[in-house]
Amino acid sequence: MRKIAAAILAVPVLAALYLPVLRRRGVAIRAGLAVGAGLLVLVAAVGALPRAASALPPVAAGPVAADRFGPNVESCEALDGAVAFDFATPMDPASVAAALSVDPETPFTLAWLDTGRKLLVSPRDGWAPETYYTVTIQSTAHDAAGVTLTEPIRTAFYTRGPTGARIVATAPLAGGRVAPDTAVIVVFDRPVDAAAARAAFRIDPAIAGELQADTAVGPTEQLTFIPDEGLAAGTRYTVLVAGPLLDTDGALLADIPALVVETAVAPAVVRFRPRSGTEAVVRGTDISVRFTRPMDRAATQRAFVVSVNGAALPGEYHWAENDTVVVFNPRDTLPWGSEVVMSVTADAAGADGTPIEGPVTARVVTVAKPAATPAPTPRPTAAPTARPTPVPAKPTPRPTPKPTPPPSGGGSSTGGGSWASVERYYLGLLNCSRGGGIVTSSGSCSSPGGSGLAPLVLDSGISDTVSRPYARLLATTGVCSHFDDGNPGDRLRRAGYTSYRWAENLGCRSASSATASVLGTHLYFQSERSWSPAGGHWVNMMNPAYSRVGIGVWVASGRVRLVIDFYHP
Repeated sequence: MRKIAAAILAVPVLAALYLPVLRRRGVAIRAGLAVGAGLLVLVAAVGALPRAASALPPVAAGPVAADRFGPNVESCEALDGAVAFDFATPMDPASVAAALSVDPETPFTLAWLDTGRKLLVSPRDGWAPETYYTVTIQSTAHDAAGVTLTEPIRTAFYTRGPTGARIVATAPLAGGRVAPDTAVIVVFDRPVDAAAARAAFRIDPAIAGELQADTAVGPTEQLTFIPDEGLAAGTRYTVLVAGPLLDTDGALLADIPALVVETAVAPAVVRFRPRSGTEAVVRGTDISVRFTRPMDRAATQRAFVVSVNGAALPGEYHWAENDTVVVFNPRDTLPWGSEVVMSVTADAAGADGTPIEGPVTARVVTVAKPAATPAPTPRPTAAPTARPTPVPAKPTPRPTPKPTPPPSGGGSSTGGGSWASVERYYLGLLNCSRGGGIVTSSGSCSSPGGSGLAPLVLDSGISDTVSRPYARLLATTGVCSHFDDGNPGDRLRRAGYTSYRWAENLGCRSASSATASVLGTHLYFQSERSWSPAGGHWVNMMNPAYSRVGIGVWVASGRVRLVIDFYHP
């Protein structure tokens, strides 16, 4: 069953009208609408029809005091209100009818009350909106005894404007877009016929949904359209109320501006790492989730929960890949042989506030605890047997191996190979920028110094066991990703580098040679210093928290891959 709660708070003059939360099928629909109401005041007096116009014919001939009758002016009057004249004595209806006029000319009806002492002047078909009217009774009118008015009696008023309306979406997002689960609300300034309003409602492209009014029949001041399955993502919608439409006074509504909105594309989970269903997961592994779009950090971190046996694990979060990847580093190693549940709840949201498509959960199992190895049983020691002293054999000389030439693209890199020299060349480029210099397009270092940062020390262990093997994997598979073999923290920890202070830059630039590729990659990294904010590669290069670096270069099938792993013990 649908549960929809709606409330409207109205303040008469230049106030805001707010539409609170609507709920349907467990989805929160938030609404906000500001509607201003202007009040046109022609004279200081303000009131509502009927308005009495003083008219006191004298008992004997003589002037009537000016403060005993009009003119008097009212504003924002109703379109069906009556103007009332009060007399001191019973009047002659025929003489009053002959002396009465309305400007601008409008058909009217007269009604007498209080035995001829009170006159009501009503419009036959309603007053026109936003119109200044004057009702005059000339001095030729007389009472039942024949005594005439000494001066004309007048009253004036200004009618209200036409009824307007506003159309709003209930779930607006940043950038003028709306969430796909939004509803649409039409709020009228004054009541209109509910059936006619429903018939005038349009949404293009058409979509199935429920159109609700405040009341099932009769007048309504609000329509609410709730799509059955939500709006289509990434779609432009136009919502309008097609006229002509009358309010309950019978007056035409003013033109209602159409609402044109575009729905956002909800972010979704691409994958978890480790992948769902993986068994024998290393206990010290990092855990990550990748999304299709940049995410809101605060909301998504709260929504990304890693638990074991129903208890959430404490740890730290790190963001990568332009906020499309969040990495969770558990504070403690994962328990042996346990199911780890990785969940992203529906509270996760994109950077623009778009809610995620829905909750996602993955499960993995950590490696089982190895069985204890029994202590060996000691064996009795046999008495030694005397043996003859052997005569050493003459060593056979071995041929000296010839050095292997550098590969031509098949894929390898060793400490003495030509790509290792490219790795050392890149270290120079890296420390040029880190020291405050600028690497030129020729690869030279211009005006080094001034940053105050110590140069990075090349760590051969990280290069040999982490950076170069991963460069080989990327080059041979044609992939360019930080997460093709776990994340950088996984690779470092497997190699024995357990600190959490690490970062990684990748280069996947095509070029005529490995040297040209790493130079072009570094020039791009260097250009990030002028961005606002600075790019992530530049931030990693200039981060004083890192003291060591592993560098790996690999070429395979013409593909060059550069891996730079920053580290501090």
